[in-house]
Amino acid sequence: MIILIYLFSCLWAILIANDTLLNQFKTYLGLGPNMKATSSEYKFIDFILFLIWKGWSCPLCLSYHLFWISYLIIYSSPMGLIYGIGAYYLTGILQKYIIY
Repeated sequence: MIILIYLFSCLWAILIANDTLLNQFKTYLGLGPNMKATSSEYKFIDFILFLIWKGWSCPLCLSYHLFWISYLIIYSSPMGLIYGIGAYYLTGILQKYIIY
């Protein structure tokens, strides 16, 4: 079951991060490649926007977060935070050598 969670989180992260419709929506919100949405007067809001931007832009980070959240939901255990490192590296391998 864990192997399926690994594969699905990796493939969904690659699909979400490279989707053209989602990229157009991110650019519309100001969270595109240049990240124009950092002009708030509160640093905390800028930090939250940076985390959202980083999570949407990086398939490796997105797969890690998808994995540990799904592991937490399925098994009710925080061990997914440790096992998620495998999903991070597996996404990099899939993205570099197999998909592209």
